[in-house]
Amino acid sequence: MVTSSTTVLVEEHRGLEQRAAPIRRSSHPAVTRYPRRRRRRSVEHRNEGEPMTRTTTEADLQVLLDVVASARGPRPAAGGFPDDAVASMRRLVDADLVSYFELDVASGLVHVDQTWEGGSHVETVREVRLPDDDAFRRHYWQTPSCSYASVSGDDTTITARTDFYGDRTWHRMPMYREYFAPAGIDNEMMCCLPAGGTRIRRLIFFRSAGCDFDDRDRLLLALLRPHLAEIDVTPDAGDRPADLTPRQWELMNLVASGLSNAEIARRLHVTTNTVRKHLENIFARLEVGTRTAAVARAFGGRPPVPQ
Repeated sequence: MVTSSTTVLVEEHRGLEQRAAPIRRSSHPAVTRYPRRRRRRSVEHRNEGEPMTRTTTEADLQVLLDVVASARGPRPAAGGFPDDAVASMRRLVDADLVSYFELDVASGLVHVDQTWEGGSHVETVREVRLPDDDAFRRHYWQTPSCSYASVSGDDTTITARTDFYGDRTWHRMPMYREYFAPAGIDNEMMCCLPAGGTRIRRLIFFRSAGCDFDDRDRLLLALLRPHLAEIDVTPDAGDRPADLTPRQWELMNLVASGLSNAEIARRLHVTTNTVRKHLENIFARLEVGTRTAAVARAFGGRPPVPQ
């Protein structure tokens, strides 16, 4: 059955198909500087004898509506997108790993970072500052496929790693060698959402080597983006704990991962007395008396998994 919402998406689909070239190509110097290679169909989606070009269907548009409906539903206590919304996204765009994060690229403060792997939620981290020597932070501005939206101000174009450089160039870049390669990631497709200032919001689909994103993947994400951009992904007011400092959030993530006071002290290069004092202050802010209660209050009952 074709609903009015489906009709709207069909019209958006037609408009985006007519503007397909601007979505696939950018005049930004960082993009045009690198030679383009011919796109390969993802091996996960191509069977022998099957045509190389996939098209969107009414079933795809219905899944898009499911994504939007799920994303507008109850939010996780830590903020971000609900698991069922991301599960529906992966029905549209297959990926080894999906990540949604909000990051201040100037300070390195990660406001929220959600990760899904193989269709399952793996981890949510809140209010953690990346160290100065973090590979992503060090190489961000020198990696056009990552920093394009920050440099150009264009946060509406759906971009993929292959828009910027081919495999040989990419595999020589420090960002790939130090950040992506250790995680087994080779390709990514990025959807930027409105933020402001030095803060960025990204929904990223990752694939391993040999599995490129095609025009259908890009078109579906382009259709989805304006709807996701309108959705509030901040924690519900009732779930939001008392404000903690970035340092306190860093400590709480370690507590939630099961580390003892002594282990936290070694990780943060402080004394156990300092850790104990931090915990006392956190307990007071959260109005709790135990580590377990503090984790439940801070993370809404779903803490990060142990590292």
